[in-house]
Amino acid sequence: MTVPDKVSLSLHDDDDHHITPPGSFIASPPTPPPSEDRNCSNSSPAVLRVLKDIRWIKKQGGTRVPIPWAAYKLDAEEYSCFEQQLQRDEELAGFAGDKLRFDYFPSSNRLILRMPGDIHERFIARIVEEIQDQLKAIRGPSASFARQITTGASSRIKFPDKEYGSHDPDAQFDHSDAQYPGVVIEVSHTQKRRDLPHLADDYILGSDANIKVVVGLDIEYRADKAGTATISVWRPAIEVDEGVDCLVARQTVDSQMFRDRNGNAISSPESDLRISLQDFAPETLFEKEHIPEEEIVISASKMCEFLEAVEIQSAVKKSKMGAVNTDITKTWKKKRRRELTPAEELLERDEKRFKAEEDEISRIDTLADPDFTPSDNCI
Repeated sequence: MTVPDKVSLSLHDDDDHHITPPGSFIASPPTPPPSEDRNCSNSSPAVLRVLKDIRWIKKQGGTRVPIPWAAYKLDAEEYSCFEQQLQRDEELAGFAGDKLRFDYFPSSNRLILRMPGDIHERFIARIVEEIQDQLKAIRGPSASFARQITTGASSRIKFPDKEYGSHDPDAQFDHSDAQYPGVVIEVSHTQKRRDLPHLADDYILGSDANIKVVVGLDIEYRADKAGTATISVWRPAIEVDEGVDCLVARQTVDSQMFRDRNGNAISSPESDLRISLQDFAPETLFEKEHIPEEEIVISASKMCEFLEAVEIQSAVKKSKMGAVNTDITKTWKKKRRRELTPAEELLERDEKRFKAEEDEISRIDTLADPDFTPSDNCI
């Protein structure tokens, strides 16, 4: 895949190993001053830049980009406009919902865009499958409670208090009658690692402690060999601040290694993933005559087994060594796509119109600010 030399996501050639450090922002033109007349029909350059970058990713056909993480500086009004503008383009919104993850932090006016990689997606799928299998295996009085725990995948989580933003977790589990998931799981690597404590704050504080556990599984990606992997856990806690009880997200497991740099599992109970059945739902959903006491446990060795398996599988696919049908089994002489419907042709015209609007605003920005360099070549 050919990647432009300069795009606002910092999607640079992988050979340079260039990343956008957490806490820094993609350069963007000055944001227009707040105005009651501002509306989403005339989006700021910062909003248009995010939309433009998403269209560039989509144009690659959904293929993985070299650096699946980008940060943007958007205030709350701009983020609201971004959401509205994205929904205007039904096809683009569908792509973003299927392929991308978003985290918005109002506390720092940051929008994080993520495109999870192959290993990331396959690893979290194994973890989710194992938790589901253990929930299904629960018998006795807790069985009916466990059967009502389902996975919410990466469905967006929003809170009544906009201070805590909105987030697309890598995995979540909730009770069918609960407002929030009880358990949230995030898989991280270099760029996302520093955001995990802030994510835990937003999840736990924003849900008023209804989200009871936030698990962070940090994977080190190394081309030559297996890298280290750690587990972190945050839970609600009460701390006294100047005589007042305060809800906080307390880290109960701090970057505990479950795989060493040589790819070996760390044989220690502290390295296991442990989630109480009570963690999956608020106490109000426990049956009066029975409080679930069971525990979901995924050992360090099991997590290492999952990780090694998906790394091998990903490497096979990347090297194009996976099994496929041979030419002998192919009975066709050519391939033919179906013709575009009128609705699909309309979507193509809409894309051209959106691009024309962005190009015009970029041109105006350049005239207004000679130091601003638009990322037109990313489309």
